Amino acid sequence: MSVTDTEQADFGCYAPSSWANSLLKITRSLSATGVQKKLAFLLRKPALKSINDVVDIETNSLSLRLYPHQNLSDKRLLSLPDMLDGPEREYIAGELPQHAVVIDIGANIGGYSMLLKQQRPDFRILAVEPDPLLVQRFTFNQALNPLLQDIRLEPSAISDRNGTLLLDTSGSNKGENHILEDSDARGDSVSRVDGLTLYRLQQKHDIVMADLIKLDIEGHEYPVMKQFFEESPRECWPEYFQIEQYRQVELNETVSLCLSRG
Repeated sequence: MSVTDTEQADFGCYAPSSWANSLLKITRSLSATGVQKKLAFLLRKPALKSINDVVDIETNSLSLRLYPHQNLSDKRLLSLPDMLDGPEREYIAGELPQHAVVIDIGANIGGYSMLLKQQRPDFRILAVEPDPLLVQRFTFNQALNPLLQDIRLEPSAISDRNGTLLLDTSGSNKGENHILEDSDARGDSVSRVDGLTLYRLQQKHDIVMADLIKLDIEGHEYPVMKQFFEESPRECWPEYFQIEQYRQVELNETVSLCLSRG
């Protein structure tokens, strides 16, 4: 079954069985910590096995078509949305001012942006994702939900340079797509995408300063941030960055760079 086939079908055609839906409703209500996380993983296993390539669900007032076996982000939206930065989103929703500007870089199918928009409908969100397939899935789900209509989508890769880049989509998890440094790379899983620096992205969308920039681009964060600090004036720096950092280990170079710039 092709992506085109599934996206032509009316929403609801791929609804899960009643028992699988009941299990998934339970898992979506649990937190992604401790015993609740273990329980969610246990309950979702048979439900996921009963789903083929695609599933239609209604969760937290959102209608979504998901591909949980192709994309970890889809699986989390389907079964345990708290794993999509639940605590971070909770903090951000309570901390940022009215009509805050949020840039979600490495948006995937838009799960983070969608859930944050649900928590704070007043937020002005720009989601950035270079993979044409994920962009297609994002826009499909966006069209199903009036609340999500004003999320802006930029189909480009954020890099330390402007111009054409090579995107590798060969991984089994769509969330692991990444930019290739080898300009001679070839293959069915390699595609050319537009690349923008972070500062150029802000200029393109008339954003002087974002309140929050979330950056999740599979190890390419440091060169992006280094270039951003070098080429942008300080008044364009955001109030907050959200960058992945593992607990109880030394700060990674991207976090250290941001902290060094105040």
